[in-house]
Amino acid sequence: MLGQARRVVIKMKKIKWIWIVLIVLIGFFTFKGGNFNLFSASGGNKVVRTFSSTKLEPGEELMVTYTPPSGTQAWAVEQPVPDGWGNEIRYYSTEDAKKTYTLTAPSEGTYDFYGNYWIAEEGEKVNFGRTTVTVLKRNTEADTNYDGCVSFSEFTTYANLWVEGKKTFDQFIESANAWTSQEGCY
Repeated sequence: MLGQARRVVIKMKKIKWIWIVLIVLIGFFTFKGGNFNLFSASGGNKVVRTFSSTKLEPGEELMVTYTPPSGTQAWAVEQPVPDGWGNEIRYYSTEDAKKTYTLTAPSEGTYDFYGNYWIAEEGEKVNFGRTTVTVLKRNTEADTNYDGCVSFSEFTTYANLWVEGKKTFDQFIESANAWTSQEGCY
């Protein structure tokens, strides 16, 4: 009985060491650039792309900002832009400061923005994914969600701006007319 108990203890110690070695190996292969991230091939570092808005009117400016991780030694952005928005954005920097580009919205439509970034410490090109920007002509400034209708909520918000002196009486009347005369809007 004592011999059998010893064999069980020895077997458990071997299993314990196998688990320790496995954990060390996993840690070794996922430790990149000072970050330990078990589930990300890019080690958790990424360039963040933000848009000032995803709904605009033709001719309005859209600001696209790229923010690298703090402490980045070098990074680059490759951003094709949809037709009518201007030239492709290509940017390279050895500073970890954000960069903003200003684009002008073209004619009405739906536009998809794709692009890639690269971080020197990571060594691989990564896709930003898709961001959709909609360009529509609003029927009035009160149409804040650009759906072609002025909802009761949008109208009352706009009315409050007039009461606070942030909009003129003429602007308020324009929004009231749009709200009362629209068809197919709920």
